[in-house]
Amino acid sequence: MDDDKRKILVSRSVNVEYEGILAQAGLSADTTLRIEVDPESLYPDPQAVALLWLASTYTFHGLDLFEDFRDDFEQRTGDRLQEIVDNWPLIFRGDFEHVSKKLFAAQKPVVNRPPFSTCPRCGRPLWAREGVTPLDEIKQALKVDPHPWWCPVCGQRFAYDHATENGVDIWSIRCTAKFSARETLRDLDSMVAFDQPALQLDATRNGGSDGQSK
Repeated sequence: MDDDKRKILVSRSVNVEYEGILAQAGLSADTTLRIEVDPESLYPDPQAVALLWLASTYTFHGLDLFEDFRDDFEQRTGDRLQEIVDNWPLIFRGDFEHVSKKLFAAQKPVVNRPPFSTCPRCGRPLWAREGVTPLDEIKQALKVDPHPWWCPVCGQRFAYDHATENGVDIWSIRCTAKFSARETLRDLDSMVAFDQPALQLDATRNGGSDGQSK
C-alpha cells in the first residue's frame, strides 16, 4: 500500500490561557495540534506522536505563544524531533536528551489480553472496552487493525513475539496479564470466528526482549 494512503491524522487539544481581549470577551480559538503519521512506521512516526502527547500536557500562557509553537511543531514533525525540542525546551520540560527517553522508550507488553488490552503508558484501549464495546464493533476493530505497533495517543511502542510458519510471519502481541487456555476458549466460544491477533497464552510480565522488526 502507498505510504500516503496509510497515513492517519492524529490530533490533541491543548490548554491555552487566554489574555487581553480574548479573555475579557470569553472568545475561544482552535487550540488543536495535528500531525499526519503512518501507523505501520516504527520510526519516526511513533516518536512524533509521543512528542505531540508531551506537548499536549503543557498549558500555554497566551494564544500567540500557542500559535507560534503550532506553526513550528506541525512542520515535518518526525524529521525535526530534536530541533523542535531544542526550540521549545520550556514546553517539553527539558533538553532533547531528557525528552528522548520518552520518545524512544522500550517496547512494552500491553496491559490485559486482546481484545481488551490497553496501552501501558496512557491506558488507551487498543480494540475495545470490556463490558462496554459491542461484539460487532470488537470484530471490526480487530479486522481493521489486528497488529497495532504503537499507541496513536502517546506513541508507546508495543512488544511482539515473531515466528514464521510455512513462510508466513506470525506476530503475537505480548501482554502483562496471566490467563489460562480454558479462559481464552471460554471467551472465544461466545464469539463468531474471525481473524484476530494471535494470543500468547503464556503471557509475560513486564520485561523480556524488546526487539521488534518487520
